[in-house]
Amino acid sequence: MTPHPICQALACTWLLLILAAAGCNAAQSDTFHVSGQVTFDGQPVPAGTILFQPDKAQGASGPAGLAIIRDGQFDTAAQGGRGTTGGAQRVQISGLDGKPVAMGPQGVPLFPDHNETILLPQADSTHDFDIAKKPGRRR
Repeated sequence: MTPHPICQALACTWLLLILAAAGCNAAQSDTFHVSGQVTFDGQPVPAGTILFQPDKAQGASGPAGLAIIRDGQFDTAAQGGRGTTGGAQRVQISGLDGKPVAMGPQGVPLFPDHNETILLPQADSTHDFDIAKKPGRRR
């Protein structure tokens, strides 16, 4: 039996928040801030998280970065966030509708977790994510 998609999204969100709260031993001066917008089907994503993981297959290393999505905006420098090391990053985006329900205060998933690989400069930067609605999806 597979877990319900809402439970999976909530577990992922909580795991990311725990990782952010736990911190890491890497020097913060070795990380860079990333900010930008996240849209789904052209509309701002109300809530969610973005996890940036260095892509070791492409030679990147270092701690994971994290940002909280609020009203379509994210910034790793904001509360609850952590900067990235730059370079090749595997990005995982969890987007929620922002309408509190019994299962979670940020609502239900708008889409399955979105994954992509991007190349970030080793400097503060901006990067926007536009997640396309797939055919046949109700939301």
